[in-house]
Amino acid sequence: MKLFSYYKTLAVAALIIFLSTYPFKPETGNGFLDIPQLDKGIHFFFYFLFSLVLLTELSVKTKTPRKYKIFTVFVVSFLLGVLMELIQHYFIPERSGSRFDVLANTVGCVFGIFLFYKLPIFLKFHQRF
Repeated sequence: MKLFSYYKTLAVAALIIFLSTYPFKPETGNGFLDIPQLDKGIHFFFYFLFSLVLLTELSVKTKTPRKYKIFTVFVVSFLLGVLMELIQHYFIPERSGSRFDVLANTVGCVFGIFLFYKLPIFLKFHQRF
């Protein structure tokens, strides 16, 4: 199992790392994106996407049983989310880590895993490989 054969997963992870560590300046006023808790939806989306891409690549590239794929995706996604929140909290002055962000990340991951196996398009794709 070569790491760079998972280039799609690595690309999504790199995007998550960049967006998590970039020192965004807080906006003031009533802007277009001034929606309460919008960041939780963004966390959910990116970890949902990350879990779908990783699970798809694991399904294509490995013959491991489903439960090991699910476990791997959950652990990798959870650890990435926790690590990013810790880095934000301790190393990036303009950012702060949040346990609710970790929760949104985890829910996005679990939802991605669930949809991968329950939606016909993902299930059909999964059964092909």
